[in-house]
Amino acid sequence: FLSLQYLLLAYDQISLTNNKELKGDMAHDLGKLYVKSNKLNDASKVLLEALSSYESIDLKEKQAVLLHEIGELYELLDDNEKSLIYLKNSLRLAEETGMKAYIKMGYENMSKVYESKNTNVPGSRSKVHEFLTFFKPKAPLGVIVLGDFRNPIRIDLVGNGIRFAPSL
Repeated sequence: FLSLQYLLLAYDQISLTNNKELKGDMAHDLGKLYVKSNKLNDASKVLLEALSSYESIDLKEKQAVLLHEIGELYELLDDNEKSLIYLKNSLRLAEETGMKAYIKMGYENMSKVYESKNTNVPGSRSKVHEFLTFFKPKAPLGVIVLGDFRNPIRIDLVGNGIRFAPSL
């Protein structure tokens, strides 16, 4: 990738500055490009550098996003225990800062990791149920939702009739 070469040049130049947020942003971008290039160990190294930069200046929202991405990276590396550590920390910060999208993704990804056959965490089966229950879609007034969160069936109560919809 030519873009990887340019990003590496920019990363080297930015690493000379004192701007920790900019250093973190550049390392974050480089890590994402490494993931897309399937250079997962390189990605891990620079994403952890980005996390360190964000932590040093207390950027909680950026930490939450990055922790989530590192959790997904460790899932790709088949290290589900580390994946859960990062996903849980991301979820904690997302809840603390009100990042609804990352709260939703956090519960969804944690349930996926707990479902994995490679997770040796005590109580994994009950955790899957707990997260899936939390993640179930909430229906608006006059709507009934049946099924699990992945394939919900929506039933609208309209006047004296019922209308079925394929999903939320």
